[in-house]
Amino acid sequence: MKKLLAALIMSLMLAMPLTASAEDGGTKFGQLALFEPIQIFDKDTSVKGIRWNIFYGVNKDVGGLDLGLANKATGDVGALEIGLANMVGGDFTGIQWGFYNDVGGSFTGWQDGAVNMVGGDFVGLQTGLYNKVGGKASGLQLAIVNDAGSLYGLQIGIINFNKSKEPFGFLPIVNFSF
Repeated sequence: MKKLLAALIMSLMLAMPLTASAEDGGTKFGQLALFEPIQIFDKDTSVKGIRWNIFYGVNKDVGGLDLGLANKATGDVGALEIGLANMVGGDFTGIQWGFYNDVGGSFTGWQDGAVNMVGGDFVGLQTGLYNKVGGKASGLQLAIVNDAGSLYGLQIGIINFNKSKEPFGFLPIVNFSF
């Protein structure tokens, strides 16, 4: 598992540009934050590469590897994001692991945590204690409580809600819609 994670991190790092161009709006390869505003680049800067938020960091868009206790992006994220709390204002693509994960837009990938929230549509795997998708959940939700605006996939948990009620609005243990 460690070798797989190391290979994934190296692949993400190699895929990111080493320098920022004038047309990308000031995107930086790396960011180090103690807590916002005590960070190398201000919160309006985008980061494509590695971002390490020791306590709490805020940036616009983030791509690559995002680590810290509390990670916040006001825009979109395409990353492996690991933190106690991960908050994204826009869309997310990738893997998000944390105790509390909150994405305001749409999500594509794997989201794992005690509490997982997605405001828009979700495509992929969502694992935790409580999973909520405001839009359409496509894929698998696995938790004690699963909640989706609409469902095209499978929910496995003690309590499963599909607010579109097609074919079922609520089922314990397993809920599905295909």
